[in-house]
Amino acid sequence: MRYTVNVAGRSIEVELVYQEGNIWASVGAKRVPVELHQHSTSGFHTLMYGHRRVRLWLTGQGTGYVIHWHGQAYPVDLALSSVQRLRQHLRPHSMAKAVEEIVAAYMPGLIVKVEVEEGQRVRKGDGLLVMEAMKMENEIRAPCDGTIEKIAVDAGREVSRGQLLCVIRPDHAEVSS
Repeated sequence: MRYTVNVAGRSIEVELVYQEGNIWASVGAKRVPVELHQHSTSGFHTLMYGHRRVRLWLTGQGTGYVIHWHGQAYPVDLALSSVQRLRQHLRPHSMAKAVEEIVAAYMPGLIVKVEVEEGQRVRKGDGLLVMEAMKMENEIRAPCDGTIEKIAVDAGREVSRGQLLCVIRPDHAEVSS
């Protein structure tokens, strides 16, 4: 899968491939194996890429992350490249009129935990679900403030890329009568 990673204002195209039991990352012509190991629930991780090993703190912020490394904080936004291209073509005012926000699986995986229930109010960045994919647990976060309209999965369920996980009615949604 191809991703657009925005780190501290810099955009990088990264392709992740699962092959022969490993995860490979390609940036341009360079291809290296990568692993990310979480050591505690507090956010301490070890990132191994190629022959390098980096220890860092990783925390969620909104729908992205912040990497804390050597005393610096680096905001990170990760999106499928196709989604990123689509975002560039949408006009901001058309987004404000959305009646519902669809949250879909960005890759195949196993739903480990559902952290919300229908009717619950959430704020942008709140945890919705935990999905295990490619040997890592990933928290799916709310993309906006709103109310959970529908939860389409249960813990223990395998999901495919693009599959509906939940629906949120944004606080700003227009309701037609």
